Amino acid sequence: MIKTIISQLFPIDTISVVTRRRSTDWEVNGLPKDATPKNCQVLAMGNETHGNMSRTHYLVKVGNHVAYLTICLPEFGDSLFALIRGLAQAGTEEADDVCKHAKTSMSIVCASSSMQRQAA
Repeated sequence: MIKTIISQLFPIDTISVVTRRRSTDWEVNGLPKDATPKNCQVLAMGNETHGNMSRTHYLVKVGNHVAYLTICLPEFGDSLFALIRGLAQAGTEEADDVCKHAKTSMSIVCASSSMQRQAA
């Protein structure tokens, strides 16, 4: 299921998907520089920047699932990658948890990042 959803979000032949060892996240590697999630409805979005590193957070609905993902541009020019940080069938308690986690995380890191940019 996850590979089908990822191939909908990122319809790119060159991507690879791995499960991260220390978390339940899936890592999507091989994204082009201008990658954004496709074939989905964006429910919420936020940006964070630290030095040259940037992350764009998305809460999306793709098909009958909701997903929380972050597209990351590492500080030292490595290739763009995405982390799928939550996924659940829409309309379930698990989906509510994914949405709550996404919105809470975005409000913390995106507000924090915005406040750092204003203070600089």
